[in-house]
Amino acid sequence: MASRASVKFMLTAREKAGLLELGYRPDEVEDMRFEVVARVLQRRTRRPFGERPMPREWRRSSSQHGGVTVARPLLGSVMVVLLLVLGGWLSGILPVPRSLESSIYALRERCGWSQRDKLHGRRSRYWAAL
Repeated sequence: MASRASVKFMLTAREKAGLLELGYRPDEVEDMRFEVVARVLQRRTRRPFGERPMPREWRRSSSQHGGVTVARPLLGSVMVVLLLVLGGWLSGILPVPRSLESSIYALRERCGWSQRDKLHGRRSRYWAAL
């Protein structure tokens, strides 16, 4: 019989209550790595670091362990959108705002794109056909 693999992605209410009962702070409970949670609950380890914060190695948001915070995916999405808009401006697909025209044109020249593709006013060569 084949065994099934599973990946834990959230704590149960019972696990959260158990950690709070052992003296861990609510923010620590939310950020604690799942394997640490399992070990702490199995051994019933009370919060061992006094007033000091929980060690980075125990945190899901620690970059050492490849954890992800809520902000990282959002930041990645924002970066993708910004790069797509910049690509649209540079290629002439999107109209360039007047306040950025000189910067975009200078960047186009540095990239080696010819001046004949230079946008006129706020219209790109693609938008001008509309």
